[in-house]
Amino acid sequence: MYEVKLPKQINPLRLGQQNEKLCGYFLTENMSRLLTLVDSVAERVEVELNFKLDVLNRPLAQGIIQIATTLICQRCLKPFVLEIIGKVNWAFVQDDEQAKRIQQDYDPVLVEDERMNLFLQIEDEILLNLPMISLHQDFSEFRPVNKKPDETTKTAKVNPFAELANFKIKK
Repeated sequence: MYEVKLPKQINPLRLGQQNEKLCGYFLTENMSRLLTLVDSVAERVEVELNFKLDVLNRPLAQGIIQIATTLICQRCLKPFVLEIIGKVNWAFVQDDEQAKRIQQDYDPVLVEDERMNLFLQIEDEILLNLPMISLHQDFSEFRPVNKKPDETTKTAKVNPFAELANFKIKK
């Protein structure tokens, strides 16, 4: 658990040039989009980002975002905890042309005026990691249990074609 609160605004180019590592947290109380989609959420989201430059001197960031949320199961309508551990691979670009030329392993992040809002980007990543339909991972209690009927509940099966056998014998 990190004890450093991260800055909302960063300069990814400068962080990439210095090969910086950001480890810290954001408070979730101001993540209004996230709060409307979950039942409850942990007080903090933990973030670890490693910045570097690629061979063309474009800033890149790789890292992990970690948060615990409580969602409502759409099958049983009971709350359940979902631990989100999202891996990020960002390539910071200034326009669509640069975004088309980045490696496929990276997600383009548009940066205007050399600064970006890290807080909003982290909230976006959390939203992308939420399931479209929230369901318990273990839903065995909702599956029908296949039990073999005991001997007393067995009923004799009636063959619907039994009468046809009588016609065959009469010939």
